[in-house]
Amino acid sequence: MGKKIQCIGRYAMEGTTLGKGSFARVEMAHHTVTGVKVAIKIIDRSKLKEEYQKNNLHREARILGQLRHPNIVRLYETLKVGNHSL
Repeated sequence: MGKKIQCIGRYAMEGTTLGKGSFARVEMAHHTVTGVKVAIKIIDRSKLKEEYQKNNLHREARILGQLRHPNIVRLYETLKVGNHSL
């Protein structure tokens, strides 16, 4: 995950890392059409060794996609690029 990504779909990366863990990092970006700021979680799937980690990743995306609450982060879309999930 050392390589810096400039643009993902309709989102332009701002170069600010908000946080990182053992297999993912969260970057600040903005939607190129609307200008809305977003956080993008970039997951290096090659570092997911256990099957339960992969299952939890899918479950997290499914649950976040269903949530609608003003105090909980909202999932707008998921993307898969090579060994990375976004």
